[in-house]
Amino acid sequence: MEYLIRRYEDWIDPEAFKRAYLSSVIWTLSVGQDEGRKREVRNNLSVLALGGILKDENFKDLISRRTFDETPVSEAVDYFLRNYDVRLGNFTDRVRAGIDIYYTRYHEILAAIAKGQGERLSKELLSGGRRLVEPMPGVGMFLALIKGWLGEDIELFFEEMREHLIPQAGYTPEQLDALRGRLAPLGRFFQKNPARVAVVTSSIEYEANIVLNEVFEVIRKQISDWPLPKEKRERLLWCFQDPRSLYDGIVTATDSSEIRLKPHRDLYSIALHQLGITPDQFENVVGFEDSESGTIAIRAAGIGLCVAVPFTGTKGHDLSAASYVLHGGLPEAVLVYSCFLPKEKLRKY
Repeated sequence: MEYLIRRYEDWIDPEAFKRAYLSSVIWTLSVGQDEGRKREVRNNLSVLALGGILKDENFKDLISRRTFDETPVSEAVDYFLRNYDVRLGNFTDRVRAGIDIYYTRYHEILAAIAKGQGERLSKELLSGGRRLVEPMPGVGMFLALIKGWLGEDIELFFEEMREHLIPQAGYTPEQLDALRGRLAPLGRFFQKNPARVAVVTSSIEYEANIVLNEVFEVIRKQISDWPLPKEKRERLLWCFQDPRSLYDGIVTATDSSEIRLKPHRDLYSIALHQLGITPDQFENVVGFEDSESGTIAIRAAGIGLCVAVPFTGTKGHDLSAASYVLHGGLPEAVLVYSCFLPKEKLRKY
């Protein structure tokens, strides 16, 4: 947010910004679903010397309705601007207000997704059949593989991985064709030794639940088109019904403190505890991250192998904390690196 305010400050209409901020306060405290976010909004009002609004009878009446209607909200904003000194005069204040505005819009979108409107919103806001929330390439295949559900059928994904890796990671067709024989043993290994998997996110639990459910909905649509026998696809659709039944641990910002998120180790340390992994087993753990702060957090937690899988928004990050930087993402981890398993282990399969 600091970057955005600094970069676009000359184009920001101060009065429109104040209106957007007050509207975000009303939205969060009237229809917002996360209590932690509500506490932050109240605190920000006090820090901005606007705490009196919280005691205003007009404000309390508006919030108590638990609705957000444009006309009464606009009239209320006019009233607050007339009766309170809404300055947002310095950079720090504008960043503070900007964060509240951002989270309001984000939570508005999440609320719509939670009501099953994700596909409609995606069509309205995005082009090319994209979704507002999308899994990283290959994540459904990767999870199905390491949970032991694909077995030798992982080989049926070779062409898909090949087509992804040639443009994304610069491999030649010949290089990838030579690796095809690794897939069946890899699938058999995980069939016998399914992995424990946790997802670690700096999002709060409310956000993570909605995002994960939307990701799994997209994965289920993908499964319907996977090159697998019908019976296996039906079983996988059942396996991907609920993120909390697939993952062995889900750790969010709600499990820690706002000041102890990535790059601090806390979230990953909690995940290791949830998975029942003791320090002497840390060397057998692989952590995948798409950001600089995430890779540092993995290292700080003592996890044995850190793998960066950057996307467009994080390709400029310093990922030097990672042992590997895979621009081909999870398909590269599977096809090229055999999920980082020692060759001698796979020879038995």
